[in-house]
Amino acid sequence: MNLDEFRAMPDATKMVRDLWESHAGWWHEHFTEGADIEYVEQIIPAVVERCHGARFVLDVGGGEGQVARAITAALGVDVLVVEPSEAQVRRARALRTPVVRGAAEALPIASASVDTVTVVLVLEHVLDLEGALSEIARVLEPGGRLVLALNHPLIQVPDSGLVEDVELGETYWRFGHYLREDATVEEVAAGVYIPFVHRPLSSYLSAALAAGLDLREFSELAPPAGWLAQQAAGALLATLPRLLVTVWERR
Repeated sequence: MNLDEFRAMPDATKMVRDLWESHAGWWHEHFTEGADIEYVEQIIPAVVERCHGARFVLDVGGGEGQVARAITAALGVDVLVVEPSEAQVRRARALRTPVVRGAAEALPIASASVDTVTVVLVLEHVLDLEGALSEIARVLEPGGRLVLALNHPLIQVPDSGLVEDVELGETYWRFGHYLREDATVEEVAAGVYIPFVHRPLSSYLSAALAAGLDLREFSELAPPAGWLAQQAAGALLATLPRLLVTVWERR
């Protein structure tokens, strides 16, 4: 569905949050505590590497805190998670991760009080991108950095995916309508429905610049070897970036 139409639906924001609340257990089982090879091999190391020199890190939408704990373990830096899901907050507290409940679009944090913010695979599920980035810029001190990791918009387009054409004997990646902003609710596992928002790269870049953030790094990362080894079409998928990591500086 067109993103503007989705956002105009009654209680659209509540629906998105309720879905994440309902499926927090699925996330814990499949994506935390070393369960997901991409997090272990690539996502967490990429974020930790870009947090060197931080004095304090705010992890926005950090779930039960696996990224936050990894940063603290590797760098000895205090990290606070801001997370909207009560189920994720409870899990984070059980794992002794500092956490407060709050949304990216309304951070319960003082202005210009943080030198580093991390946002890891979150904004592709947020309806109000401009609001979220404006809030992140607000809490960052001048010269502070945002480490932003996204599922690469190129491969997240609705109706895109791997196609194995048996008749032609070809395997290729089908791309959908890249330039159109869409919101969908996808069944990612049996009975598990997750909201996704697709935006082209220009939307992310424009919103960040408008919020007062200047781009300092733009990295399109090839999938990690361990994940590729599990894929039948690994040779093809190795040529497509699954992860986009950018680093921004607050003006």
